Amino acid sequence: MFMYKILLYGFIILTTFTSCKYKEKTDSKKDTIKSECIKTSQNNEKQMNMPSIIVDDNEKKRFFITHFWDDFNFSKVEKNDSSAYNEEKLRTFISLISDENEDTIKKYISDFILKADVSVGSLSYFFNKLENYFYYPLSPFVNDEVMLIIAKSIMNSNNKDFALSERAKYIIKSVQNNRIGKKAVNIKFKNANDKWQTLYSINSEYTLLFFYDLGCVYCENTKSLMIKNKIINNTLNSGKMKILAYYLGDDFKKWKENISEFPENWIKGFDPNRDVENKSLYLIKATPTMYLLDKDKKVILRDAPLMEIEQYLMGIN
Repeated sequence: MFMYKILLYGFIILTTFTSCKYKEKTDSKKDTIKSECIKTSQNNEKQMNMPSIIVDDNEKKRFFITHFWDDFNFSKVEKNDSSAYNEEKLRTFISLISDENEDTIKKYISDFILKADVSVGSLSYFFNKLENYFYYPLSPFVNDEVMLIIAKSIMNSNNKDFALSERAKYIIKSVQNNRIGKKAVNIKFKNANDKWQTLYSINSEYTLLFFYDLGCVYCENTKSLMIKNKIINNTLNSGKMKILAYYLGDDFKKWKENISEFPENWIKGFDPNRDVENKSLYLIKATPTMYLLDKDKKVILRDAPLMEIEQYLMGIN
């Protein structure tokens, strides 16, 4: 089950981040991390030989970030390095670039990967750390597009080993599926009447995909909030939107028993072949995961928190 898969990496993530998935709750954590890094960056800036000709604050920051790793010896970094200094330096770097636009962040990260690409040890260590920051949903810095750049950089490296290569391939595949503005992958499922149906067969101006697992506390909480949400109910009752509650587990009996807990006007689905997971058809890092699609089944919102979905639906009602 997806919730249990996340736990395999949880001990790594929890050393740095809070255990809440949702963006509105991770923004404060992001601010905390950034404030903790301010003193470190200021001290480093004093030690750096900043040219006196640079007086503009933005130019100073650019110079500082560009030369942030100049004195760092990447060749001494090992795959399982436990150095607190390395961790703190990377965290400060990510905090510094986090306020930039996405294209600028991608450039800084790409340049950083080139510097780290001196050995399989260095590359593996920093890839794992960057994955924690930019890929996992518990991170306040999560950004799939930046993670895609990182994974592609790994694939272009001559220092990658088999394990690193396979992980990068998986991330590339999962991130490239169902990107915003692109048509969502069609999926099949058995509905509450035990009949096969497909996502594309749902005829609606909007479709909300709700991927969930049984026994998942966040799934139950989110479902309850959705059932009580006036904006969602108004959109459903107006006929503009349909919701597909798609069970990701493998316990058909429990799923059938659980169906009655969902509203009658929701579509309930289950795939005994579990293609979504086994074929990595959708990017699902944790449950619940929600996608909002338009009438052509193009992705409007991906892996979005309930608040973001609600805000979008307010604009169409």
